[in-house]
This record gives sequence, structure tokens and C-alpha cells, in this order.
Amino acid sequence: MRARAILFVLALAVWPLAPALAQGVSEAKGLVVDGDGNPVVGAEIVFTNFMPPNRVYTQKTDKKGRFWMPNLLHQPFDKSGLGKWRVTINADGYTTAKVKIESRHADRTLVADPFETKIRIGGLPVEVLISGLGQATVDFTLSKEALQEAPSKTAAVVEDPFDVARAKFQSGDYEGAVEPFQKAIEAKPEEAERRYLFAAALVRLDRLPEAEAQAARAAQLAPDKAGANLVLAEIYRKKGDNAKAWDAIEKEAKLAPENVGVLERVASLGSEMGKTDEAIVAAETLTRLKPDDPEGWITLGSLYAQKNELEKSERAFRKVVDLDPSNAAQTFYNIGAVLANKPDPSDADNRKIVEALRKAVELKPDYAAAHRELAYAFLRTGDSEGARKELERYLQLEPKASDAAEIQSVVKSLTKRK
Repeated sequence: MRARAILFVLALAVWPLAPALAQGVSEAKGLVVDGDGNPVVGAEIVFTNFMPPNRVYTQKTDKKGRFWMPNLLHQPFDKSGLGKWRVTINADGYTTAKVKIESRHADRTLVADPFETKIRIGGLPVEVLISGLGQATVDFTLSKEALQEAPSKTAAVVEDPFDVARAKFQSGDYEGAVEPFQKAIEAKPEEAERRYLFAAALVRLDRLPEAEAQAARAAQLAPDKAGANLVLAEIYRKKGDNAKAWDAIEKEAKLAPENVGVLERVASLGSEMGKTDEAIVAAETLTRLKPDDPEGWITLGSLYAQKNELEKSERAFRKVVDLDPSNAAQTFYNIGAVLANKPDPSDADNRKIVEALRKAVELKPDYAAAHRELAYAFLRTGDSEGARKELERYLQLEPKASDAAEIQSVVKSLTKRK
């Protein structure tokens, strides 16, 4: 029991070093067109970081209406590790922009479901969440300015509370979404989507009893529609009831058999619960739907290894290398880093982290940072000897690293436990 306690303390001691991995820079890109689909040249896109010192990045669209911001300095705005950006657009002759947003982590998984909203040009910004090393695609469709009579001073724009709630939810303002969701449900209490999206916001606020009530009601209102059971699965998983979570995710999978988010959860939860065959089927479907996504192949390779199907496992991992041979080690490392930065990595996550980082150091044996992060992953899985060896290798490669003294102390503690 004492040995376990020591290991737990060691894991806590080294864990704070890991979150810096997924920080650094993010990027954003997009397309600006008019209502006829023609590119809008010279439109000014402004990204302002939500966190002090509120850095501002500006880019103008090229002759094809495209913009690219490759070096957005990432600053997490809360414990999720996500960065929040306020985005505005300026374009002469236009007044309104329909905005379509899709944000992905470094491993290409979605930060949240893609969504659309409208903003007034020169008015309030739209908020976009971007993860460290991640990429957001922000596309604009602009409406041309039309001459019309000035509105009455007493006229007011009445916004649909459901639109307000969804916009706040997608921007990560879950607390701010609560009141408009309540108003939206009061207006249309039989509309299931309002309830399960509200439930999803409540989950992120750790208000699980309220979330469960809303999601269960949504599932009751629309048993043949996807969405509610996915939220219920997340709720049950947070409550530690994996059996109920599995039942819910199975129902969701029947309603949305090729939904990437659902398949990812089936693969993850199935791995944790020993339902490896079901998890493999889900991961195989993922790789069929997204053959160019390295995360899916790493998931599949990890599951094959879990079932001791080593040849299949190696083929899956080899696919990651084939997708981008020159950057394969960096890809494995990035995926391991993103998973490690999740607030509460599951056992399945930790297995994937180990597999990804192992591949990173196999492909690039002098990859010091990957050796260090592999050591942290080993600690989380209880392999203190594996952790010690990886930390020693890190020190061999980076003897003058800023954290060398701290790492040496951890190595010494692990050596005493042998």
C-alpha cells in the first residue's frame, strides 16, 4: 500500500510539467465569399485572444478570398486547456456575415460540433475555441449592404433564445448559455434538441442531476433521433456507471452508425470495459470514414495490441507513418500530448498515449521530449520501471534541460523503489 502511495505522489509531482506540451501556437484559416459564392478580396479578419494580454492578429483575404493565420499564440482560458478567440470581420459594402466554424485538436478530432451563426459586420464578435496545436476553420458568407430607411429608435432586434444559447454553448460560455436555454425550452418544451444541448452545457458545468433529467426527457421526446443518448452516455460515464454509459452509447450508435463522435466513444469505452471486439469494429469504421486521420489508426493499432493481434497492430501504426513519413514522429507525439492534456484521461486514453509516444521514440530515438512524456504516461499506468528508463534517456539527451534537476530527483526516487 505504501508503494502505491509513493507512486501516486510521484505522479502528482511530475504531472504539472506535461500540460505545456499542447500549448505553443494554434492556427486558423477560412474562406470569405459573397452570397453568390464569389471570393471577397481584401476583407479584414481579426482574431483577438480572450486572455490577457489580449493579443490581436489581423489578416486580409487574398484574391481567392482565403486567409490563413499560422501562428496564433495559444493561451488556455480555463482548465479545459482550450484557447478562446473573439473573431470579427471588416469588409466594405457588406453588413452581415454568416459564419461557419469548425475547430479541431492537433489529432484532428473535433473540439465541438461544427456550427453556424450570424454576426453584424463591425458588431459583436463570434467566439471560437481552438486547442493548442489545433486548427480552426472559420468561413464567412457576406450579405451586400442594402439601402433602407433608418430603423425607429424604439425598434429592437429580438433574438431567438435558442440561437443565443447555441452560440454561447459553441463558444464555451456554458454558464452564459443556461438562461437562454431555459427560455428556449420554455418556448418549445417538446423540442428534444433544445433539451439535450442544454444537458450538454450542464454536463460541462458539473450539474449532472439537472443534465440527466434534461437528456432523459429529450430521449423520451424523440427516441428515434440521435443526440440525447450521446449526452446520457457522457453523464453516466462521469458518474462512474460504465454499464449505463455503454447502453446509452449503443442506442446512439444504432441511430447514428457513422457518426464519428459516437464511434470514437464506442472505441474508447469498449476498450475500458473489455469489449475489445466492439471497440475494434468502431475503430475500423472510423478509419474507413476518415482514412487520412492518424488518430483513428492509432486507436485501431492500440486496440489490436490490446487483443494481442500484433501484426494488425503494426500495420495500423505503419499507416500513420505512410500518411506523413517526414512528420510521423511529431504526429505520434502531438497525439500523445493532446490526450495527456485531457482533464481526466481514461485507462484507454493512457494506453493510447503510451502507444503513440512509443512510436514517436521508435521513429526518432533522440526525441527527448517524447521520452519524457512517455515516462509520465508510464507513471500513470503504474509502470515505474519503464518511467525510470525513459527519464534517464531524457537526461542523456538533454543533460542541461531546465527541468534536469527535478527529473534527476524523480529518477532517484524511482531507483530506490527497485
